[in-house]
Amino acid sequence: ARRSIATLSAMSIPAETRKVSRVSTPRPELEPLAPHGKEQLALERAAFYVQNAMYGIKQIPPRDTVAARRCFNLHLILNPYARWSSYCYLGLSFLERPLWCIRMQKPELCDSDLYPSFPIPYLQTHTNLGLELLFLAPLLTDASLAAFSLGHRALEAPLQRTLVVLLGLSVLDIIYAYSTPNSWIRMAPYWRICLVACYSQFLSPQLRIIRRMIPQLLSTFALVIIFLFGFAWFGCILFPLIGAGADGNEEGNIYFHGVPGALWSLLILLTTANFPDVMMPAYTQHRASVLFFLAFIVIGLYFLMPMTLGIVFSELTKAKERHAAESQAIQDENLKDAFQLLDDSNDAVQGELTIQQMLQLFDELNKYQDIQWIDEAVQTTVFEKLDSEHSDTIDEQEFLQLCNVLSDKFDHISKETFFQKHCPNSASLAEQIVFHRAFELTVDSVLAINGIVLLVQTANVIEGTTKDVWPGLSKSPIFVVLEVCFMVFFSAEVVLKIAVLGVKYWGSVQNRFDFLCTGASLLASILVETQLAGGNRIASRLALQLRLLRLLRLLELMPSFQIVIQAGEATITSCQGIVQTLLAVMYIYSVTGALLFGGVINQDPESPTYNPVKDSLFGANSYYPNNFNDIPSGMVCLLEILVVNNWFVITSGFSAASGCWLARSFFISFYVIGVPICLNCVIASIVSTFDAARQEVEAQRSMEQEGTEPTPARSLAAKEAAQE
Repeated sequence: ARRSIATLSAMSIPAETRKVSRVSTPRPELEPLAPHGKEQLALERAAFYVQNAMYGIKQIPPRDTVAARRCFNLHLILNPYARWSSYCYLGLSFLERPLWCIRMQKPELCDSDLYPSFPIPYLQTHTNLGLELLFLAPLLTDASLAAFSLGHRALEAPLQRTLVVLLGLSVLDIIYAYSTPNSWIRMAPYWRICLVACYSQFLSPQLRIIRRMIPQLLSTFALVIIFLFGFAWFGCILFPLIGAGADGNEEGNIYFHGVPGALWSLLILLTTANFPDVMMPAYTQHRASVLFFLAFIVIGLYFLMPMTLGIVFSELTKAKERHAAESQAIQDENLKDAFQLLDDSNDAVQGELTIQQMLQLFDELNKYQDIQWIDEAVQTTVFEKLDSEHSDTIDEQEFLQLCNVLSDKFDHISKETFFQKHCPNSASLAEQIVFHRAFELTVDSVLAINGIVLLVQTANVIEGTTKDVWPGLSKSPIFVVLEVCFMVFFSAEVVLKIAVLGVKYWGSVQNRFDFLCTGASLLASILVETQLAGGNRIASRLALQLRLLRLLRLLELMPSFQIVIQAGEATITSCQGIVQTLLAVMYIYSVTGALLFGGVINQDPESPTYNPVKDSLFGANSYYPNNFNDIPSGMVCLLEILVVNNWFVITSGFSAASGCWLARSFFISFYVIGVPICLNCVIASIVSTFDAARQEVEAQRSMEQEGTEPTPARSLAAKEAAQE
């Protein structure tokens, strides 16, 4: 589970820095509390505030009545399932039959090759209705329990109020849509992504950060529009239409046909998608015309666009800093409230909390499934980590470090694995083998040999020929034996490590990656050898490629690559919010595109849009699979727009089918949101987080080489992860 500001901060700190050794202090027995007594109520309310502190948010606590507290506890249990239900509810949008298919006079054409789309098994109406109700049920139940626990204050909570509105709109949408299936545009796909945003731990904070960037971005976009309009106006004067004067040329007719046409051409030039085609007519007639395009490229491409990235980087950093400062203040406020509640319920010691109170708080926090489970084996360790003065009590200043301490990794007492419990002698020998340095060297050596063998087997593919590069060698029976040996060796390696390490095996990213590659290649090999793949050699090629991926393990022998990997992990964590935001934007535009352009891209001669699309650049390049006939196709089409290469060709097909203004407005608005905002935010996050994380890792290693104890100070990377 993602665990708030402190947790995300700690994720960018190396594990060696954050690891805390568990001491052997036994956990004292706890006195049971009265189910509905004063102390139990204070404990539940304090755990609620601590959970808010972990997320850096301020929510309204549940009412003090017995029924409200029971409903709130049920809400805590159901909330993770409701979150997954929101994702499944969103996934229904990809399986629902598009509205344009339902409204067709010949619905059977929807699944034909005349209307290119993904081969999706669309749900039947009654099946779709049943699944919608199934996925909405946990959401409605969770929201109802939370609302009942809050009482009349439920409408005062922004998140709860938003959920109630969205769920109400979803229910009304279902009732109206299924009573009028052919005459109403469904809004459910939009409500679904909003529900996911409410339950997502990354999407909502990122949207708030982007909202704070909008004022400065609007002024930047205004400058770009003025720049484009000025050059478009000047270009129309410089390149007049043929027949408008002695200097008329094809440049004006093709690219500068009025200011709107010139704006469109220059916008495409700003993305470099039509250069040098856009200047060739004028350049062929007058070489000096290159100065116009040179000035536009230098100012627009090499000044304005980098300046936009710089502004996004600066504003993103400021917005994150403000967001982090506000979240930290809210965190401290929540922890102070929790401490005050526990202190008021403690008649023995004033101003301090006892170990029994803290252990009871840990048990109560375990009810929150989005907070890391605090095992009984480490609860006393957490207490001693908080108790910096070793007074066996926790004062307010020490309690304020609770979120930071809970985000640390603790070394649990190793539990015996099944293998160690039933075969202790063999397990001892296996441990000596696995933990010996020669074992990893042997694995690396076998990986290198496996790479050489794969190189020989695929030499003809590498050289791009159908002939054997080494006749007789690549098809030698020895390679079949070697493949079996490699598969047995790598499978034995995985099994041996799991037997020795047990659950700890899955805690390593490298181990999970090795297991995935070995398991998938083993499955692919079985499919090929047992003919379950039906003679399809793709499974065989997949097995080879997956085994090749394990060669990346050898790169870890280089210290510089290890730094890149460790810094990359912090970078991935920092970018989760903005990547989810970009995917949400693509989903919304894909749904909208399916409503606006569904079915207009087709190869049906009887369709009224067939000939206009065929005569456009879109049709000339056979871009028919790039459409909005279904949501997955729309997502792929929008991905191509993000890459910006030939995006104007894609736009030309939709302009021919649905009109220039509608199509161009749609794609330009997506480009503005997707590239200058979202992609620039991704780049800015990667640059800042990666550089800070790399510096932190290098400092960590230098301290280890000097023999000094590393200090777990929060770096910029940690702060950015926290701000995310």
